[in-house]
Amino acid sequence: TKGDNGEWTVTGDNGETIDKTSGVITIPIGKSNPGDKVVAKAKDPSENESGPSDDTTMPAPPTITPDQTSGNVTITPPTKGNLDGMDIEYKTPEGTDRKVRVVKGTDKKWKIEGENPDEVIVTENQGIVTIPKGKAKEKTEVIAKSTLGEKKAPAQKTPDNQHLVPDKTGPQAPIVKVNEKNGEVTITPPTDEIGR
Repeated sequence: TKGDNGEWTVTGDNGETIDKTSGVITIPIGKSNPGDKVVAKAKDPSENESGPSDDTTMPAPPTITPDQTSGNVTITPPTKGNLDGMDIEYKTPEGTDRKVRVVKGTDKKWKIEGENPDEVIVTENQGIVTIPKGKAKEKTEVIAKSTLGEKKAPAQKTPDNQHLVPDKTGPQAPIVKVNEKNGEVTITPPTDEIGR
């Protein structure tokens, strides 16, 4: 509301702030549901009302969980707010960049959109995506974004090292060699990765 003194004030209970001079209202992050439509109208002193103006807040990001026991990587859609899909990126064991899109239909059921050469799995009711063991390159990142129309949540990446695609392949064996002339034993570490 603009007062007789020319200053703007706001009455709300979501922590909104207002610039007293310009009347610009700011709703802090976390005070509106992700993926919600925010609608505003103006009203003049004669009670004439403008048409609505709206925009949609960003959807919340998904959660990426590498299972260090099974070797699978799961991507879980956010439980709060609205979204219509997720874009998932990873590398195959051969190093090929792979993109998979899962969408939530108007019937609220999830499905994979487009090709699915790695046999990624999505649960129809919850939208939980599983990249099976061996389909994503070990020790690389998985990236996932929630989408709502043209809006995309900031990319969510697998956190720190222990959460990369699980390493389920053992290293090559070291080479043990006995020198038959002097009895000396040498042990050479594998070339694929230095022993830990």
